[in-house]
Amino acid sequence: MSATLLCKQFDFNQLLITRGIADLSNSDSLRGPQPAGNCINWVLGHILLTRSQLELMLGAQPLLSGPRWECYESGQDDLDRQCAIGLEELEQVTAESLSHMQDVIRASEPRMGEAIGTRGRNIAETIGTFVSHEAYHAGQIHLIRRTIGKAGVFK
Repeated sequence: MSATLLCKQFDFNQLLITRGIADLSNSDSLRGPQPAGNCINWVLGHILLTRSQLELMLGAQPLLSGPRWECYESGQDDLDRQCAIGLEELEQVTAESLSHMQDVIRASEPRMGEAIGTRGRNIAETIGTFVSHEAYHAGQIHLIRRTIGKAGVFK
């Protein structure tokens, strides 16, 4: 799989994310589906953190790192509101993180067939897994927005 195709798949995920959060307030982003589930703020922060984790796996300096992002790691059952980054800032970082991650992916093009990690996947397959993971969470944003009473954005 080429870097160009993988980047186009992330572009589509970005479209889903951008439309899914466009009309939300910070307060909306912190409301989770009932009776349980992560809020949109956590899902978006998790997507951004995961992009940086991919960059690190590919040998690049990640755009985002540090304790500020720890509350968005996998396994967090509920977002600590004290740790949450405001939706406006998350929204700004979303476009920047896409561009940064895609630059890293394009720079990895010559090595797409190389093995990476411990699961026996090559770089292209690993990036493809991250595309799918992000698509799952992008769709989740749309489901959560409906459960908190917001209208769907695709008709």
